[in-house]
Amino acid sequence: MLLLMKLASCIDMGLKQKICSFIYYKVLGWKTKVTVPDHPKYIICCGPHTSNWDLFIGKLFYAAIGRKTQFMMKKEWFFWP
Repeated sequence: MLLLMKLASCIDMGLKQKICSFIYYKVLGWKTKVTVPDHPKYIICCGPHTSNWDLFIGKLFYAAIGRKTQFMMKKEWFFWP
């Protein structure tokens, strides 16, 4: 999935949205019900997570609806054992 998202970032935004939309809706079988207005910027805080896939599913969802996303993580997640 990450490989497809990196590949899609090098491609036209419309194609990236189509690829992510296909994966999100067809492959994973998710449905969307957005009940908030479409503002130009958001700050969304999430936690606790149900799994480590939440970040990737969230980024895939936003790419499927054509929005750009960024994220922040605390420094403790970036360590080398």
